[in-house]
Amino acid sequence: MPEPHPAVRYLSSITHAGVWASFARALAKSPPRIPGCWAPFEVAILIVVEQFVEENRIRPWDLPADMQNTVRQQVHNAATLLYVAGAWRATQGIYRFHPIILEALLDSKVTGTIPVDPLLRLPEWCVFLETPGLRDPVDNQPVTGVFAALRKVETQPLELCLQTLHEDGSTALSSIPLGVGSLKDAIDGLRDARGKLRAGSFEPGQGYTDLEEDEVERYMRYHEGLISLVLYLCAEEAEIPTRPSLPRERVVQGKKRPILPVRPLQVHECGYRFGAAFESARKEREARARGQGGEGLGLTPHVRRAHWHGHWTGPRGSTNRKMVLRWHHATQVGFDGAAAVATLRPVEEVT
Repeated sequence: MPEPHPAVRYLSSITHAGVWASFARALAKSPPRIPGCWAPFEVAILIVVEQFVEENRIRPWDLPADMQNTVRQQVHNAATLLYVAGAWRATQGIYRFHPIILEALLDSKVTGTIPVDPLLRLPEWCVFLETPGLRDPVDNQPVTGVFAALRKVETQPLELCLQTLHEDGSTALSSIPLGVGSLKDAIDGLRDARGKLRAGSFEPGQGYTDLEEDEVERYMRYHEGLISLVLYLCAEEAEIPTRPSLPRERVVQGKKRPILPVRPLQVHECGYRFGAAFESARKEREARARGQGGEGLGLTPHVRRAHWHGHWTGPRGSTNRKMVLRWHHATQVGFDGAAAVATLRPVEEVT
């Protein structure tokens, strides 16, 4: 019998009996779903608080004052882990990138004025992106993959939750507020005025807030790569053979009820057409080089650095003027074929 996928093993390890039934009951009474989000985050808070009271026979706000802040942060973090797990459990999408595309995305930089709203186009409430060969820059742990989901906490800006899953089953969690400004501004917001990582953006106990300047820079670049993986899935022309759709709400007794569908695990291969074409061309060229002694073949085929590029469309000063973002897989140098491009178009509303 094959081993379960690491994301499935992790999901089984953090949930307890009855948690999803509790979620279903709470969701039935909750406010409408926020576009792009699986559920109101307050529902996850409620479930964790109920569990805390059951285990400790005391409510968090009845604890001594010197303990409340610590417990409040623990409840918030536990609720985030549960929220991400529930969002991924609903659709169970695994996104596997061709090695060439994976390397290019992880190496890309998020610069300029890339807006945050394309992230509302995530194909599922939560996605799991496989990252073979990646290591956490803090503890050097091999990173199996990253869960990515959007979350809205009360009156705060929408947040992108990135939860990396390490090979040993441990996780690291970061939350990136997506307020007014560019995506680069959002990433820069992970640092405080001293250049240190903000304590509130990371799960406590990870040691992130004690990093030195060069370590902070490595971690920021690491985050840019993870966000580029997420952005790729939001592109209209991203190479995903079977693009999933979000589950619909069902009508119960004349009312729409949020449901907790559980789809079977599905692996989506991303960028494999481009990656395979490039590898085939490179092998063909190497064979020709061996036969001709390497003469008269021009440039060695290679992938010129992939990058995000944006340009404005529409009349200047018009309300219809928008920025269109393109992910350039790469410029294919040294063999026939046009470079593949994925396009991100800002959206006003996601339904």
